[in-house]
Amino acid sequence: MARFLEASGRCFYLPQIPRTSLIRGRKFTAQVPLFPGYLFLKGQREDAFAAVSTKRVCQILEVADQDRFESEIAHVAGALEGGAALELYPFAVVGSRCRVIKGPFMGIEGWILERTSSTRLVLQVSVLGQGAALEIDTDFLEPID
Repeated sequence: MARFLEASGRCFYLPQIPRTSLIRGRKFTAQVPLFPGYLFLKGQREDAFAAVSTKRVCQILEVADQDRFESEIAHVAGALEGGAALELYPFAVVGSRCRVIKGPFMGIEGWILERTSSTRLVLQVSVLGQGAALEIDTDFLEPID
């Protein structure tokens, strides 16, 4: 979609971050979208219709508070331009309930206690009023509603 918009001269923003993967024992780094599945189009309704007509867009989110949105995106852009190592922070906010979906702890559920370089997941034992904390990568978690 970004290539189409760029070729058609439309204004958009696609924040990207480096992601390193290990493939067959070799490290590869690629630029990937910070917000997978989202591209920010700035323009008129005609620009949105042109994007939808490509059949590469499943939905357009209309932004009610444009000033606030532009300010928030400017903060993201500024952080990226300043060399910040951003990571997606989609659901694993402190206080949210999550389940481990892969690895040796698969199926374990708990509450997010804190986020640093890894996530601290608290395995709560309500009856005792206590719990134990597990350090785990956020990629191993899914939210529980």
